[in-house]
Amino acid sequence: MVTIYEQRGIEQGIEQGIEQGIEQGIEQGKRNMLLQLLRKKFGELPAELETVVAKIDLPEQLDQLSLAVLDTKSLNDFRKLVPDPSA
Repeated sequence: MVTIYEQRGIEQGIEQGIEQGIEQGIEQGKRNMLLQLLRKKFGELPAELETVVAKIDLPEQLDQLSLAVLDTKSLNDFRKLVPDPSA
């Protein structure tokens, strides 16, 4: 038999899992949109750039980079805006 406290803990765990899943889904959607914008504007992307973008986990940063695609003239210029994952 599950106590009321155990049930509340289970419910909280489920809620946290759902929230985390939603956040991860939003983040992945923003990442995919950024990659689509880059491919649309510049064509095939270097695997290294795709790897770097895959490591960006801040939704705000993904938004900023997506908007930056509109203003950059070259993939090289865009790459300068992307944070170095080794830093």
